[in-house]
Amino acid sequence: MKKLFFLFAAVFLTACAAQNLPPKNAESFSSVSPENFEKMAKNPDAIVIDLRTPAEIADGKIFPDAREIDFYDPNFRDKISKLDRDKKYLIYCRSGARSKKALELFQKLGFSKVSDLAGGKRAFDAFLRQKKSSEIPKKEILKKSPREIQISAKRFEFSPREIRVKKGEKIILKIKNADATHGIFIPALGVSGNEKVEFTAEKSGEFDFQCANFCGSGHREMTGKIIVE
Repeated sequence: MKKLFFLFAAVFLTACAAQNLPPKNAESFSSVSPENFEKMAKNPDAIVIDLRTPAEIADGKIFPDAREIDFYDPNFRDKISKLDRDKKYLIYCRSGARSKKALELFQKLGFSKVSDLAGGKRAFDAFLRQKKSSEIPKKEILKKSPREIQISAKRFEFSPREIRVKKGEKIILKIKNADATHGIFIPALGVSGNEKVEFTAEKSGEFDFQCANFCGSGHREMTGKIIVE
C-alpha cells in the first residue's frame, strides 16, 4: 500500500513539474508599475535595492537610501543569500531586464515577498516627469488671485452667455444689473449672488446658470453656461 502511495506521489509531482506549475507563493513575486512602486516604497517595512552598477548609480538613484547590490557583481548571489528572507523587498535596475532575472533568483532562494519595477529607472523617471507636468500648472493656477469676469444682466439675457475657465481657477463673477436685480444662480455649484458670485472650478464640465430672481415673463429663458476646461 505504501509503495502505491509513493508511486502515485512521484507521478503527481512529475506531472506538475512537466506543466511548469508555479510555486504556491508565486503571487508574492511580481512586476509593478512605477506608480505602485512609489506607493509600496513608502511602507517603512519595505527595503529598496538598486541593482545597477556603481557608474549607473552615480547618475542618480530613485531613492537615496536604497541599498546597492550590483547585479553584475560575481558575488551577487552570495550577497542576496545573506539577506533576511522574511523581509519585503523592492528591486529595480535601469530598464527592468536585470531586476526581472533577480526576481527569479529571489524566488528560488526562498524569499517571502519581492517586487521589481517594470521598465526600471527609465520608466520611473518618465513617470515622475509626467506627474510633475500635470501638477505644476494646477499649483500655478491656485497661487493666482481670483479671476474677475464681468457679466451684464438685463431682461432677459446675460452678456456674455458663455464663460470658459480653467479647472482649479478661483472665479469671481461681477454682475452689472441694467434694469432690475437679476443676479446669477449656478445650481450645480450651489452658489448664487445678486452683485457677485465666487467659486472655485474644482471639476471639469459644463454648468448652466440662470437669473437668480424672478424678473418677468422671460425669466426662465434668461440663462447662460460656464465651461470648465
